[in-house]
Amino acid sequence: ELSSKRATIQQEVASSKLRINFINRRGPELEAEKKVAAAARNFKEAGRIAAESKALSLEKENLQKKIDDAALELKEAEEEIEQTTRKLRETEETVLCKEKEAALARCKRLRLVAAEAMAERYSALEMGDLDEAGSLLSEAEDADSEASKLQLSYNFEGEEFEKLDKKLISVEVITKLSGEQLAKVAASHLSAM
Repeated sequence: ELSSKRATIQQEVASSKLRINFINRRGPELEAEKKVAAAARNFKEAGRIAAESKALSLEKENLQKKIDDAALELKEAEEEIEQTTRKLRETEETVLCKEKEAALARCKRLRLVAAEAMAERYSALEMGDLDEAGSLLSEAEDADSEASKLQLSYNFEGEEFEKLDKKLISVEVITKLSGEQLAKVAASHLSAM
């Protein structure tokens, strides 16, 4: 809409300038005709030419005012276009930032899902349930793979994106371990952190 408004204003200015150029060329011609008519003592014709010259002069003034007003309106339209463009850029930056935040949260969640699945897999292996362990391994690998893709896509770095599977222990394993075994597992997990 603003671009259309700008184009319309520019067309009006160009049209007005063409008309002013015509008036500028016609003015001296009318003066010459008026002098000829006055010299021939044709005062009626000289009066008509003077009136036409005056009308063209008024039209020129009005056109110049119209051009000045259009220039001001064009400047306002340009500023409005610039402001709208700036707002669009800011909105786009905000959207990209929010997308990155969402991807970061999803990446962290996927890392936790992978770590939890690996901890549960460890528990399933301890109980001898190989089918469940295989299913949990597949789940962990899928979550880890998707998290890695997000990490690469958004250039996430840092310790928070390391695999967490060595840091988590299944609740089932903890409840089944004796005190001594629990102390060993806790010590090994604390040293991994």
